[in-house]
Amino acid sequence: MNAAAVLALMLTASPDMVFVKESIPVVFTARITGPSGLSPDHVKLMRLEGSGSESESCVMKADSALYTCSLRIKERNSGILSFTAEASYADRAVPLRSRPVFITVVGGTTAKERKSVLKLQRRANALYESLAKQKGREQARKETVAWLVKQPGVVSVRTAPSQNLSVQLSSGITLWVKAPLEKDRR
Repeated sequence: MNAAAVLALMLTASPDMVFVKESIPVVFTARITGPSGLSPDHVKLMRLEGSGSESESCVMKADSALYTCSLRIKERNSGILSFTAEASYADRAVPLRSRPVFITVVGGTTAKERKSVLKLQRRANALYESLAKQKGREQARKETVAWLVKQPGVVSVRTAPSQNLSVQLSSGITLWVKAPLEKDRR
């Protein structure tokens, strides 16, 4: 590999929220950007633990510069799960790693609350994407925030460091709406 080659590995997960004791398939997608012709030997999804340890969750399958895998997640306790993608190259001593993505595991909810939260998240994501195509990302974000604060059960909406929207619900649940100001370069 050319020493000057700049590579980037980005990871996303969908959905990014699951519920305690429910087996939910989560699709992880990694995109490698950089000079064409540079392909990793393999790409794998790693689960990061709070103790600092990590374990391989699945080998990601290639489709052009995209690598995907689906992982069924079923957790007994609420909290945050952390994953990273790792790409190995034969001529590179240290694997390329993505920034971590986080999956929120929500507990203590009824079936009705779960359905309501997921519906609100889907509607907000769809609204943002539709408005972004029509009016641009900045205006889409403003209008999505305005729409969210009018929804029943929404206590607050804040911009998170990731440029997503953090939506606090009266039930105590925080959900995330993907609303970046810049177009994702993945």
